[in-house]
Amino acid sequence: MSDELPLLSADKIRDASKPKVKCVPIPSLGCSVYVRLVSAGDGLELFRPRPPAKTNGKKKTNGREQLEQAVDDWLSRYISACVLDANFEKVYTVEQARNLDADVYNELSLEVLEYNNAKLDLKTIREKLKKNQNKSEI
Repeated sequence: MSDELPLLSADKIRDASKPKVKCVPIPSLGCSVYVRLVSAGDGLELFRPRPPAKTNGKKKTNGREQLEQAVDDWLSRYISACVLDANFEKVYTVEQARNLDADVYNELSLEVLEYNNAKLDLKTIREKLKKNQNKSEI
């Protein structure tokens, strides 16, 4: 008995390597969308370092604001990479994802992160940000 696997045609190989998707309901949109696993190329883009955010031509110096911006940027890129329409086409650019209604943004973020098994505890992050904000107000 041989350990060799069968040889496939180029079409069958391409079909086998298509992104894995899951159809998820997004109540705030009133419809369902496909969420896909991150591709290798998307993964490189998601974790590519970004320049520090600027406000009014000045660099942000508040660490909390920098963290919020970094998380928002990362989640927006994740949504842009992983949310697909009925034709398996990407729905949002990063800028469009960043400007979504808060309910839609949160629902999509949670679905994308869960399907990709991303270990990001948004509740803990929000709690830490709130604590830091309260400290800076004192």
